[in-house]
Amino acid sequence: PGFAFGSGYKSEDDVARDYHGLQHLLIETREAFAPSGRVVTLAYYPDRKQERMLGVMSEHVDAMHAMAYDQSGRHSTYAFAEKVAAQAVELLPPSKVTLGLPFYGRHLQTGDWKSYEDLMKPEDFPDGPSASLEADEAGGYYYNGPLTIARKVRLAASHGLQGVMVWEAGQDCREAPVWRHGKVAHVQTCPEQGPGASLLSAIRGALPPSSEGAGPHDEL
Repeated sequence: PGFAFGSGYKSEDDVARDYHGLQHLLIETREAFAPSGRVVTLAYYPDRKQERMLGVMSEHVDAMHAMAYDQSGRHSTYAFAEKVAAQAVELLPPSKVTLGLPFYGRHLQTGDWKSYEDLMKPEDFPDGPSASLEADEAGGYYYNGPLTIARKVRLAASHGLQGVMVWEAGQDCREAPVWRHGKVAHVQTCPEQGPGASLLSAIRGALPPSSEGAGPHDEL
């Protein structure tokens, strides 16, 4: 339990006032949540400007979520993740930063989004699921498959970041059916063939041993 704040721009004239107000809001929220142990997190767009302006607020939050996705074209590449991680180390306390991982794809032409689970449907894999999982593309959409997700988890660990943040876990495919009262409530949606497709499983498999048993925030 806790609260997550998001940052964004209005006009350049209002930016300083907005961020000053945000800092005071974080301080007051932190004080209010302290008796109950609730966490306070802050999501930001990693454009260097926000890192510089939010750095002074890091002491008032438990985690700062870098939204390392929604670029044009291939919206969340490993190269962009490398850039975001380097900026976090340079401009913020890396131990407060989580690297954002998308569990959805965006169309390379239109920018429309589709959940990773939907992208795992057979009609999007003319060459078989294994080839598409490795290529991070299906049906004109670019996404992060399990191999890329695992690389990003290791990248976050190598830079000393707090961890990773997922947007959002409900968009992952399901490795096995969910049974309730003797009936299948939710069918398996991960492909039958090829490497393991679940992104949550990819994260779990890439975590360093020291992170086992860690208590994630709601967005992690």
